[in-house]
Amino acid sequence: MDIHERNCEQPQLGTCTADVVTNLFNDDRSGFDDRRVSDTFSVTTAPLDITPDPFTFADQVNVALNALITSNTITVSGISGAAPLAITGGAYEMNGNGIWATASGTVVNGNTVRVRQTSSPSYGTRTDTTLTIGGASDTFSVTTFVPDTAPNPFIFIDQTNITRARW
Repeated sequence: MDIHERNCEQPQLGTCTADVVTNLFNDDRSGFDDRRVSDTFSVTTAPLDITPDPFTFADQVNVALNALITSNTITVSGISGAAPLAITGGAYEMNGNGIWATASGTVVNGNTVRVRQTSSPSYGTRTDTTLTIGGASDTFSVTTFVPDTAPNPFIFIDQTNITRARW
């Protein structure tokens, strides 16, 4: 089989065509028949999709001051190849490996990711960590608790006929 013509400059990005010519054997396999068969075929590859299905981190409220807070785990889906991953305001862990990173990386379908951040040292303050995968992102927000500054209820009981003390 001989491939006479190709048009495959970037086959990973689109269509590749080729003209194929082959000689046919005689029935007794003694040699080539003088007939030739040719055909053209095309292979079309799908474009790379690096935008995952939407993912969501559950925000947390009433957390302790200056505490390390970890998000729920998300599973990457809906991409057809490796997608870039970036984080701001915290760190991420992939596939439960215990290694927390702040540098950019890549993910593929089926990878699991969770993020973490240190909560604010101030009461009632929100801090954010944003994870971006391909063209999608979500922000994991953490808000510290607000202290209860109101005293518990109390009452005074009136008293009568009390002798005044002397100092």
